[in-house]
Amino acid sequence: LRLPKMEAACAQAAPRCVDVWKVDIDSIDCTVLEVLLRKSRPCMQPKVIILEVNSHFPPPYKFNVIRLPQESAEDAEARIKEGIFGCSLSHQVSFLHSLGYWLLEFFHKDAVYVHKDFAESLGLPAPVDEFESYMRAQIMIWAASPNKLRHWMASPAYLALADIQDFIADAEERHG
Repeated sequence: LRLPKMEAACAQAAPRCVDVWKVDIDSIDCTVLEVLLRKSRPCMQPKVIILEVNSHFPPPYKFNVIRLPQESAEDAEARIKEGIFGCSLSHQVSFLHSLGYWLLEFFHKDAVYVHKDFAESLGLPAPVDEFESYMRAQIMIWAASPNKLRHWMASPAYLALADIQDFIADAEERHG
């Protein structure tokens, strides 16, 4: 990422002179965001990140699409309808926490993260709990039923993971 004039202006300012990044690409969202964060200078990294969540995978399950084959718009739409896109809230919380970002809120289909340095200056004492945030949120899902998500959250992990694997395998088989 090369934005020479903006970089020069930001270099004169405090770190994180960029206020917000919004990522919603319905494919490899977390992978793209991670590359951008790791490749950009601290002065160009945002104070706040808004990132689309794949709500089909509730906490504590980590789901992340890291690569996709070349696909038509119709194939992409079918894949998304099967729930195979982006990344789960737990995956986001884990990888963004490692880069200094705290979960601030999750609602509908987006999570809001704030860099811990900025959060502390706002008087926010700690990140929001991902489980509580997910349970409070009115989420957007279409490939799995709310009852299936509740089952995954309430089941022992070994049972839920087996069911989640079947869910993904079935979606991939239908999608091709």
